[in-house]
Amino acid sequence: MALINCRECGKEISTEAVACPGCGAPVSDRPAAPGAIPASGTVANHEIFLLAIPVVGTMLIWFWVANMNLLQSPGDSLGLVSISTVLGTAIAAAMEAKALGMTSDRERGTTSPTSWFFAIALIWIIAYPAYLYKRKQYGAKNRVWLGLMLAIIFAGSSFALGYAIESKKAEIRESLEKLTRQFASPNQSAETDSPPALDGIYAKVASDAVNQYSTVKRSGTAIDRCVQAGVVSAAFLQANDEENYKVWTQTQQKDCSSAGMPVADTSRAPAAMEVSISMEPFTVNLKSEDGEAFLQTAFTIQVPDQAQADLIDKHIAQVRSRLVFLLSSKKPSEVLNAEGKTRLSDEIIAEINKPFTGSGEPQRVTNLSFTSFTVQLPDEKSAGATEQKPKMPPRKTPVPQAAVVEAAHLPIPVSTTPATFAHEESIPPPAASTPAIADQPSAQSCLNMARVGILTGNQEAMCNFRGGLKANIGRLYTSDGCGKLVGKPDLDKVATEVVGKIKSDFAQMGKDAFCQSAKRYYDGLATTYGGGASQ
Repeated sequence: MALINCRECGKEISTEAVACPGCGAPVSDRPAAPGAIPASGTVANHEIFLLAIPVVGTMLIWFWVANMNLLQSPGDSLGLVSISTVLGTAIAAAMEAKALGMTSDRERGTTSPTSWFFAIALIWIIAYPAYLYKRKQYGAKNRVWLGLMLAIIFAGSSFALGYAIESKKAEIRESLEKLTRQFASPNQSAETDSPPALDGIYAKVASDAVNQYSTVKRSGTAIDRCVQAGVVSAAFLQANDEENYKVWTQTQQKDCSSAGMPVADTSRAPAAMEVSISMEPFTVNLKSEDGEAFLQTAFTIQVPDQAQADLIDKHIAQVRSRLVFLLSSKKPSEVLNAEGKTRLSDEIIAEINKPFTGSGEPQRVTNLSFTSFTVQLPDEKSAGATEQKPKMPPRKTPVPQAAVVEAAHLPIPVSTTPATFAHEESIPPPAASTPAIADQPSAQSCLNMARVGILTGNQEAMCNFRGGLKANIGRLYTSDGCGKLVGKPDLDKVATEVVGKIKSDFAQMGKDAFCQSAKRYYDGLATTYGGGASQ
């Protein structure tokens, strides 16, 4: 192998070289070796591919993969682009190395085309720029700096987008876990709801779910659309967007029906745990042309959440004022039958639901249950009585026996809400501040008096009330001759019933809540039976 001087730059070069390693000028002083290809032409074409492939790969990363949603598997597409770029440059380098006549040469630090292929395929970030530097030993231009820049841009883009994809997956996974925990604990209180900072995340999850549904609708199956519509409706439910929740639940029903997978109608968002409010009893005069008539009633209302309960409690005086005007405008004939009571229930709900301020939102009372309903008609005739009893001379100690008996026979539904206590319902309260109806005592009225006496006696013993109601009721029971009208078996039955109810309420409510509720009932009876207050 002889050395000659390059005619362009003057450097010594081998006679075996196709072109000058320094300037790339072709060696034309001797015939080309068999199979040798000049630096221009095919080699130049390989160079274009070597530099263009990483550029195209980077553009695909940012303009194709980056615009995918998670349902389109952007991670898989990113991997495909990366592998294609690496293998493409490895193939182009091997083909160019072969065209340049590269061989394994320790002096030049070059290897064969096959070695370059595997080196670039395995350690692309290092071998790719290294090849673009070594190719100058065989007459090709040195492109190391350009290759290094392209390698950094491509590798950085691939890493950045891969990190963004994994972060998005983690974010959605965390949101779904929170959604699952919330569905697993539907009775959690308002104080444990998600903080406002999560609202943006829930809205973003819902938005992504809608975009994914659009993709599935274009290219997915009917079952895919059914499943994705369910994901969207669940996302809007988590975001507390009831309007969109209803829309997407209907979409889910249509898609699932098309897929042969009908689902139940859940277009109405699950209501929060309703809250019950027990209203204090109302006693009002009714409109009557025959004389004075009275209505005493108590009821429980239901609202959708604690916020509504707090709002009504804050304006309770305004609520009671509205209802006093409403109840006192009624005639006895308007509220005696079941239809009248139903109509009155609707009117009470409408009155309570009126906004408390001119520009305020209406309340949302959803239900009302009467817990007591007693009408006292003029001429000592009780509501619902089939016949009028003859008048009796007024007694010295008034006892509202007829009112108690009437209340015991009214078909009033018993509330089962926690806010209303059973021991108040088991014995209907007498009509406070109303004239007594002095009828001849009957066995039923005596049994009712016995119930009141047993109840108040137990309240005095368990809550340390000192009004002396039990003693007063006992004297009335004796003076009315109830001992002759009521047999011991009936009296024992009443006692067992009342005491059992009291024990059950006491165990369920605890002493403080039991005595607080009992105090209202006890003090209300004190004005009727001549006893003192509980304390």
